[in-house]
Amino acid sequence: MGYAIFTLRKLTLTACINECNTRAMINSERANVLTNQIYAKQSARNLAASNATLKAYQQYQASVDAGVEFAVARVSLDEELAKIDADSVASNAEIQQLNIRQNALDMERNTIETKLNAYSNELENVKKAEEQAIKNSIPKFY
Repeated sequence: MGYAIFTLRKLTLTACINECNTRAMINSERANVLTNQIYAKQSARNLAASNATLKAYQQYQASVDAGVEFAVARVSLDEELAKIDADSVASNAEIQQLNIRQNALDMERNTIETKLNAYSNELENVKKAEEQAIKNSIPKFY
């Protein structure tokens, strides 16, 4: 009867370990998706900001070359650069939200790893206890 209890506990712990491994794989896949989304948004933001900045400076240079007063051209340039910064701030807010979700996944991953370690250690202890029980139950003849 005692061996059945050990077997049942080992099966239960193995199921818990398998469930933790499954959750860890799902968590890892979600983290990869978020990482790719963050990269894509950062790349798109950087490209858009670079192109817009280049265009603003080209317009500024064209205005100066066309004889527009320097101060007026500079104000126009400053306005365009401010718009670019505002767009970057909005994009950064979206990226920050993705980073928050990624941090939550990291915390969940740590929790899963802790549970996995606890289940693995308990499974080893149950196996050792079962071995000891088997050794103790063998009849000894003197």
